[in-house]
Formats: sequence, structure tokens, C-alpha cells
Amino acid sequence: MPEKDFQTEFLRIPWVARRLNISRKRVYQLIRDKQLAAVQFGPRLMRVHRNSLDEYINACRVEEDA
Repeated sequence: MPEKDFQTEFLRIPWVARRLNISRKRVYQLIRDKQLAAVQFGPRLMRVHRNSLDEYINACRVEEDA
């Protein structure tokens, strides 16, 4: 069984900001407001798990009326 590539499981804040087309400051606000889950690995090392980003995007979806 091949080893899972954990390098892409945890996303850097600048990458998340580019993916959402928002500023890094806004990403930190979302994390602080508990709208986007993140993991703190050290005093200056924070990452967003890929599943957390997917959940946030799904929660923001706007359903159109038929």
C-alpha cells in the first residue's frame, strides 16, 4: 500500500487565500471566527487541513431557486 502524501493534506495560509481569492488577513479572520478550522503546529506555523477548506467552501454555497 503506497504511503499517503501528507504534504498536500495541510495547506499554507497564502495558498488558501489564493484558492478563495481573498487576502491572507481575511483567512486569519475566518480562522479566528471559527468559520475555517486550522491547526497550529507552533507559534508561527499554522495550516489548514484540506478537508476543512472543502467543508468551508461547501458551507458557503448558495443554492439557486429552480
